[in-house]
Amino acid sequence: MKDQNAFAETASRRNFLLGVAAVAALPTLPAVSLAQASATPSPAPGSPEALEIDALMTIVNLRFGSYLKSEEVPLVRRSIERQYASVDTLRKVPIHNDDMPDLLFIPDGR
Repeated sequence: MKDQNAFAETASRRNFLLGVAAVAALPTLPAVSLAQASATPSPAPGSPEALEIDALMTIVNLRFGSYLKSEEVPLVRRSIERQYASVDTLRKVPIHNDDMPDLLFIPDGR
């Protein structure tokens, strides 16, 4: 009975919502972003991928430069580099015209 009372005291809507907010904030932590960013190698300078990333960074700086801090710019660049690495990984998977998708969306539930 004592354990149930202790649980009832700590279990509340407020504690639940605080937990949900904490879980939602986890992807925005800088340590997680830096750990993921360091795992992806950057493309070779002068390669087409590096030139595209430079062009995208120019667009980001023109559109959002006033909102970005100087320490956030390398994180944005690493994020773009990770997206290019993901695209390369997806392109390595052979897909044929007769391959069906894993999930078919049927809007009326049939």
